[in-house]
Amino acid sequence: MGTFRKATAESRGGFESDTPIADPDSLAGRALLIRHGDGTTHGWTIDHVENNRLGTKIFVREEPGFTLDSNTGDATYYQFPLATSAGPHVFRICRMAR
Repeated sequence: MGTFRKATAESRGGFESDTPIADPDSLAGRALLIRHGDGTTHGWTIDHVENNRLGTKIFVREEPGFTLDSNTGDATYYQFPLATSAGPHVFRICRMAR
């Protein structure tokens, strides 16, 4: 899993995964939840999802808010309050859209 910041009119950035997601066109408006290794969970609203040969990019409406350290796997939040969450980081997409 990884994060990216690329602000557009629709999205503020998103998340990358090597896991392909079935039926990506049906996911707009659904909640993406990420559970960190320390048990905390955060959520974002999906704008759209793109599968590619390397995996999946999940574009969200809100700022992702953290980066992942490729060496330690820790998530470091760069918005207040500054915090670090150990991995693993697991994502889940809710069935219902808001």
